[in-house]
Amino acid sequence: MTPRCFVTLSAVVTALRLDLAFKLAAKFGYDGVEVMPTRLTSVHSVVRAQKKYNTWATSVHGPFWTRKKVWNLLIHGDVSRKLEAIVFGCLLLGSFESNPARKIARSLGIPIVLHPGVIFELEHQRKLGLLKGLKVWVENDDLVGFGVEVAKRAYDLLEKAGIEVRLVCDIEHLAKEFWNECENFLDLLNRVIANTNGRRIAQFHICDLDPGAKDIKGGGHKRFGEGKLPIQEILSRVRALRPEARVVVEVSKESMYKKPWLSREDRGWAEETARESIATIRQI
Repeated sequence: MTPRCFVTLSAVVTALRLDLAFKLAAKFGYDGVEVMPTRLTSVHSVVRAQKKYNTWATSVHGPFWTRKKVWNLLIHGDVSRKLEAIVFGCLLLGSFESNPARKIARSLGIPIVLHPGVIFELEHQRKLGLLKGLKVWVENDDLVGFGVEVAKRAYDLLEKAGIEVRLVCDIEHLAKEFWNECENFLDLLNRVIANTNGRRIAQFHICDLDPGAKDIKGGGHKRFGEGKLPIQEILSRVRALRPEARVVVEVSKESMYKKPWLSREDRGWAEETARESIATIRQI
């Protein structure tokens, strides 16, 4: 019997508003929240939200930003020989020692989701030891041609260092990486999962994608049905191939990040998105 799907609401749905993310997760029956911390997010604020809504932080994402809030990875050199040359455009936000994501992961004992660039940056600084004792989940980027391979390399690096590690398969990033050469996305998903070669996939990030959209996310983070991905078929395939893996709803509205407050319309959008997303997943 296939186990019940463990569904998490990413705080990107509420434009990183922590309290609202926990409120909607509780209201619509999510199993938890993937916290997306800002500079001001503290362990205390997460614990307070957990108690208030009786809903738990099940993972924390970050850091993927830099001092200038630019999170595009710079790629240098021949991919077959220099995967380790992936670095951030500038230093990580502050030091990793004091980063809120690391503090939350360590204090609450929950996994921290990291993009490969962070891991290679820490290796370059000889600070991989900062990840000791943490559960690190490595997410594939949307780097055309080698996003998945880079994630595998980061996974292997951490495993060799004795750090507990799992993979996160981001569906949108996977689609972006292979969009121009992929005739059947479900076949691609089968191949990617089969080629993990024993690396464990703990989580899938799910949203829709419209490659033709001209926005900051390159058409990503769309609500189910607003893009070109076969969402229901993808969810069915994920459940069949990795029934133990979590599914994270990672949908966002670009305009909500451009102001310090959320309008009634924005809050309504977030609520409707949270409700519709989990309803779709629970039908699978």
